[in-house]
Amino acid sequence: MRRRAGEASAQRLPGFAGLALLAALLVTVEVVIAQSTAAERHTLMSTAITVDLALGFPLLAYLLLVRRGRFGLLVLVPFLLVGALVARLVAPQPDNPVMNFLELALPALELGVIAVGIWKLRRLLAAYRLARPTQPYPFDAFRLSVERVFGRSGVARAGTMEAAFLAFGLGGWRRIRPEEGYEAFPTHRRAGYVHLVGIVAGLVAVETVGVHLVVSLWSPVTAWVLTGLALYSLLWILGDLNAVRLSPHRLDQGTLHLRVGFRWAADVPLDRMSVLRLWAEGDVADSKE
Repeated sequence: MRRRAGEASAQRLPGFAGLALLAALLVTVEVVIAQSTAAERHTLMSTAITVDLALGFPLLAYLLLVRRGRFGLLVLVPFLLVGALVARLVAPQPDNPVMNFLELALPALELGVIAVGIWKLRRLLAAYRLARPTQPYPFDAFRLSVERVFGRSGVARAGTMEAAFLAFGLGGWRRIRPEEGYEAFPTHRRAGYVHLVGIVAGLVAVETVGVHLVVSLWSPVTAWVLTGLALYSLLWILGDLNAVRLSPHRLDQGTLHLRVGFRWAADVPLDRMSVLRLWAEGDVADSKE
């Protein structure tokens, strides 16, 4: 299963790489045209540049992502917004008829996307309530709910991980509560993972303060951007810690559930095992001898 997921991710990379390359080529061509004297004199040339960029970005996304079944049509909306923004920056005369139409149409399109998002969120909550009793871990139920509502696209998987890390980083500080039907085996204390994360988090905090003070002498805006990215990375680290802490190995009547946070998972049926042994602290030293 892990190998198939890796192969699927590798197959998506050429699509993203090709999209980025063609988008950069399109912007370069339009910038060269916009800097010509003809484009500065004629409003029609600015209109053509706006059409090329506003429609070129979503067209490339459709050909390289949507048409190949990797993403849904909803992914075209951000590409349209980015294309319109780039067109306003590149076109010599941004106040052209096409740009005026886009400025009127984009807010309505954004409202439509928000309405679809609210509808999807309600479906997601309903799917989670149905999946949670059948899954040993909350994250498994959430991932299954996302797959049922949004499919197995790359955006859905990335959004699942992003939301899970943020949720566990901000709200995953509760104690482990035993659940009926499962025997839990926490491993983060014995492995010293809490101390390791504490050291890494301390180093990130010290480095962030130093980088902010140095970069702020050159550009305060850049310094705050880097600080925000560092704090977001720290939130990811804390989210991973809570994911490991709140996802112990579990044993039920028929399956051994093994988890290392969000990074690794395995569900092994007991009837497929020949030996199941709990290791004591002296077993590692005895095995070395």
